[in-house]
Amino acid sequence: MPTAARLTAAIFFTLVGLAFAYQARQYFPEAKEPDYWFYLNGAAGAILGWVVCGTRAGSGYPNGIANGLTTGVGMLFWVYFIMSFHDMIKKSLRKSYDGPVEAVVNVFEIMLDWGKVFFIPELGLLMLAGCVVAGFITEFIGKRFS
Repeated sequence: MPTAARLTAAIFFTLVGLAFAYQARQYFPEAKEPDYWFYLNGAAGAILGWVVCGTRAGSGYPNGIANGLTTGVGMLFWVYFIMSFHDMIKKSLRKSYDGPVEAVVNVFEIMLDWGKVFFIPELGLLMLAGCVVAGFITEFIGKRFS
């Protein structure tokens, strides 16, 4: 059921995802991000804000901040997973793998590689601050309008 907290969480985590995408694009190898980079981060923020943070709003401000951080970690996981899966599909179409198990294992290796590329204090601080603020605002709206 749509609530004000879910809508607020979806909007604010979309903004956090897009801010992360904008700041992180300079750290891509050869300064070339994928075509779907902004869409992926925005969609991950909207979906996880709606599903994770928005549904848990109304249980207190410390829990709201924790929900924001949980949503941020989930956003990063799904963004890295989808990017890695996309890279694995491209490699498998070039017949780079001997079998399906090797391809699936390689998804997680690629995820670690992307994690190393974006392990920058500036990006970590952006995600931390953005998720704390988004979780706090979602909690405020959840208490105020529920």
